[in-house]
Amino acid sequence: MMRFLNSVLVVAILVSASIVYGLERQSRLTDGRLTKIRGEIAEEREQIRRLRAEWSHLNTPARLEQLAVKHLQHQPSPVSQVIKLNEVAERVPGLTPGSGAAPQDAIAEMLDGNVAAIVGEVPAGPKEPDLIGNILKGLQ
Repeated sequence: MMRFLNSVLVVAILVSASIVYGLERQSRLTDGRLTKIRGEIAEEREQIRRLRAEWSHLNTPARLEQLAVKHLQHQPSPVSQVIKLNEVAERVPGLTPGSGAAPQDAIAEMLDGNVAAIVGEVPAGPKEPDLIGNILKGLQ
């Protein structure tokens, strides 16, 4: 009986040792993967830092102004295009104060597609050049 008990105990010790060895190996593999992932995260953070620095360099106003002058034939806006807020109603046709031409709910009229009721008749005159269209043509 003692031999049988000793044999069972030896087998149990061997099984538990193999289980512990497997768990240790799995733990080391997981630790290696974790270390690798932490390294990748550090590299990604460094790359994000570099990209943010490059983005801030690319978006500096002085650089953008130079590129606009070089590629878009950018010209400063004339002073005659700058108006005060209280002059907007005088400059936009159909929005003169007291004329009664402006609808009560201008946004609802715009959403309904009734722009003519808001703006009124567009005066016939020389058509202004399509600046955005010219810019896009120049980029092609």
